[in-house]
Amino acid sequence: MKNKIFTFGACSLLILQLSAYLYGLSNIAFKILFIFTNLFIIILLLQKSYNLNTITKEKQSKVNIEGINEDNQVQERLFSVSETLGFDIYQLSWLSKDNMNAFNNLVKISDQIKELSEQNAASMEETNSSINQLASISEELNENIHRVEGQSLESYSMLNENLETVNSIGIFLKDFRDVIDIASSNNLELQNSSSKVNQIIDYIKTISKQTNLLAINASIEAARAGDSGKGFSVIATEIRNLSNETDKSISMIDDILNEILSGIESSKNIMDTCSEKIKKIEDISKKSADVIEKTELIVKDIRKSVVQVNELSGIQNSLAREIDAAAESVTSAVEETYNIVCDSIEMINVQQNKNDEMNTYFSKLTAATERLQKITSELKSENEIIFGINPFTSPESIRSMYLPILDSVCNTIGYKSRTVIVEDYDALNKGIDDGVIDIGWFSPFAYVSARKKSGVIPIATPKVNGKTNYSGYIIVRKDSGIETLSDLRNKHFGYVDVNSASGYLYARHLMKLNHIDPDKIFSKTSFMRNHDNVIKGVLSGELDAGATYNEAMDSLKAKGLPTEDLKIIKSIENIPKDSIAASPQIPIDVIKKLRVSFINFKVSNDLNTPLQGFEESKDENYDVVRELM
Repeated sequence: MKNKIFTFGACSLLILQLSAYLYGLSNIAFKILFIFTNLFIIILLLQKSYNLNTITKEKQSKVNIEGINEDNQVQERLFSVSETLGFDIYQLSWLSKDNMNAFNNLVKISDQIKELSEQNAASMEETNSSINQLASISEELNENIHRVEGQSLESYSMLNENLETVNSIGIFLKDFRDVIDIASSNNLELQNSSSKVNQIIDYIKTISKQTNLLAINASIEAARAGDSGKGFSVIATEIRNLSNETDKSISMIDDILNEILSGIESSKNIMDTCSEKIKKIEDISKKSADVIEKTELIVKDIRKSVVQVNELSGIQNSLAREIDAAAESVTSAVEETYNIVCDSIEMINVQQNKNDEMNTYFSKLTAATERLQKITSELKSENEIIFGINPFTSPESIRSMYLPILDSVCNTIGYKSRTVIVEDYDALNKGIDDGVIDIGWFSPFAYVSARKKSGVIPIATPKVNGKTNYSGYIIVRKDSGIETLSDLRNKHFGYVDVNSASGYLYARHLMKLNHIDPDKIFSKTSFMRNHDNVIKGVLSGELDAGATYNEAMDSLKAKGLPTEDLKIIKSIENIPKDSIAASPQIPIDVIKKLRVSFINFKVSNDLNTPLQGFEESKDENYDVVRELM
């Protein structure tokens, strides 16, 4: 008895140590205080029970009926408080593990924030350097724009001067062409005058020919006249000589006149060529003037643009200075944030160590709770049945949704139900072997294992949605980009535990059917201990994918979790549901009564449970599980 009281004292110390770690968490703190109070009640009840049980047989015969009733009341209160304590400790452990999972996610996020802060700090240094360079470039650009503005003004002035020069050249060319036209006209008049001179020369030539002809005739007549005609013959000879000289002179004049006409013709041709070229030059000059005018307009627009750019450059320069100042402030803020993040991570690491230590104490407390349950089970009466349940969902949910059903089923056959929470299915099977648990609520896989190890006897299978089977799922987030099982390569995958059908066995079976080795495909696997944690892990991104079943999804959806963000990439149907199975040490008549009571049980409207009733559980229904095993 002293050892038993020592066990409760150890539990009390563990809870006090946990209280120190969980101080400030009001919900958990109140639960711990409540559990602590229950522990002292249990100790007092055990002391009372011990006093009553140590009465000697002689004295016991003298104990009146009231003493016996008091003994029963003490045991009743002991079981009640022990049962409540077990559920509360496991609920507290459940919440603690959820908190630790959340805290682990916080640690990961903090590490990511730290890494991003380092990157931000480095990026801000580079950005600050770039902004300083930008400010320097803006100032240099502003100076260049000022120079361009001055050059545009100078270009505009030069264009005006060029336009005036081109216009002056055009006027000069026009005047020059007019002079050439006059010279050309004069040449034309000279050609006309030369033509008249030619006519006169021709006329003189005609006269000279006639004169020469007359001289010849006169010589002939003088010869006929003899001596009297000699004088006239001399005159005729002189006239003929004069006519010959005249012909020679006219020939010379004709040659000279031809040269003059040839020169005039050449001059005319040159004048015409000059006139055409000057005309082309005038056209070019006009086009140049037009181009210069258009260029002037363009330069005006450029000048306006340069003025606007100059204004914008000034604004940009001011903004660059402001950005530079702001960047320095942001850089300081980023550095300060980084320092705060580093300090926070140091605090988180300290808290992580405390959490790990707290988890150790929770494990010790859970083990102490199991010992407590074993001790209290030794005090059970003949009309009490102890059920064992692995927390496939939160212990608080199990207490509200399943315990009323077990109470009702047992009350129907004149028994009282007691329920203990165990850590996992292995602990459930061990409780059967140790005689601590009479009836276990087994998963399909755990039932097959317990049947083989302990020879448990199947009693009933629960019905949900009118079925005694369910669907196993492999789930991912919709936004994960994972579409098929092959896409799970090098991903982080979450199982429930090695005794879970849908949360382990069937998931691996699905992979093998698709020629995938579940032991090699993943970069990391984690056992999350229950379906809720698998689903929450996938939702939070802690897991890339996970194995679960339809009812767990429906349950969390009813609690408000966004299961619509999840996607089923593979499923398997018609997995047999849980089996409520009895220890082979339970009398067969009690097992038969329980089976009938479970099958006849009707769910009332005021009972908050997903169950719709039970069917008889048969061992052969689980042969499909055996085949997979």
